[in-house]
Amino acid sequence: MKKSFAKLNALMAALLLSGVSYVVLAQQAVLVEPVTLSDMQQRERVVGNIKAAVEAGVSVRESSSVDQVLVNEGDRVSLGDLLLRLDSRRLHAQSLQLQAEYDRSKALVKQRKAEQKNLQEDLTAFTYTAEKNAISERQLRNVKTELAVAEAALSQANFQVKALQNELELLKIRLADTELRAPFNGYVTQRLAEPGEWFNQGEVAIEMISSDRLEAWLEVPQRLASQLSTTSEITLEVNGQSISSKDFKLVSQVNNRSRTFNLVVSFPAMPNILSGMAVTGWVATSSEDQVLAVSKNAVVNKGGMTLVYKVSSSENGSVATPVPVTVLYKSAEVYALAANNQLTPGDKVIVEGNERLMPGPVVATDAKTGRGFVASSAPQSSASIGAGE
Repeated sequence: MKKSFAKLNALMAALLLSGVSYVVLAQQAVLVEPVTLSDMQQRERVVGNIKAAVEAGVSVRESSSVDQVLVNEGDRVSLGDLLLRLDSRRLHAQSLQLQAEYDRSKALVKQRKAEQKNLQEDLTAFTYTAEKNAISERQLRNVKTELAVAEAALSQANFQVKALQNELELLKIRLADTELRAPFNGYVTQRLAEPGEWFNQGEVAIEMISSDRLEAWLEVPQRLASQLSTTSEITLEVNGQSISSKDFKLVSQVNNRSRTFNLVVSFPAMPNILSGMAVTGWVATSSEDQVLAVSKNAVVNKGGMTLVYKVSSSENGSVATPVPVTVLYKSAEVYALAANNQLTPGDKVIVEGNERLMPGPVVATDAKTGRGFVASSAPQSSASIGAGE
């Protein structure tokens, strides 16, 4: 049995190398697409993971017990939304006490101002009297000293008011910090706090990821560092979706173990693409050049050879001819082929049905236009179907 298969494979390889065409005798449905001359770049396939543009553990800013938690895992929140509320009774009590001290200090300032004003008037009167030699120099000096003391007391009272005002402002901030709010638009990924729990300042209570933008962290082999095109789009394939982006940056550090560096590609958040998913990226490693381009589905490997099946018309009807090709490089959906004198732009190649191609008639439908052609059983030109070729 093994010898029979070996002989069959050898026969197939000999036929392929000889350029023999398969004349279509029995009806088979296949899809075809034209070969194009396209501007393409060599691209390398790399893999990585999707991450949210921002991932954060939102921590409490005050040491206190949790009074209320308003979100759960999976909730979508907007910037400024309330996530959690701490017990703020002690801070409120301190605020009332400070407010009373502040009001008392303001009253003291008024008193010091009145005392300073009276002494200033006394000094004016005493100075005039001293000029008339009605009072002694000692009495005048005493009034000046009392005025200086009053001015110092007023200045101290003003400083006290300012200090208490700053303490009140700080206490307002601390009271505001007892309400933990969302720092950005995103999703709650983990709730670490429950009502009644004690949290110390700086402990993480809620974990979040952003919902506006995502990043693909691609692991690029270090050998490509000098070949990357920094102006070309990077194509990403994730969860059945294709995304192109020019918004990327290179992390200038190579991992000592994997010998790869990260390329971070940023793109807007999309439905069904989640943080943590695997992603495939196609990164450009050459400048654009004109090459023969075919769908990746047109290229098959048989008998150790890389082929495309070209469909053409002959006197006996449509024939599918195997054409050996050399793949220069691949993109997500298109293969770039080396120049080939058997394949020219506009030739039709099979993109569906080439793996199961058997001797017999071909009903070929253009995969892009939907128009088709079929060989008649008599040795004559292909007849058109519908809008036909």
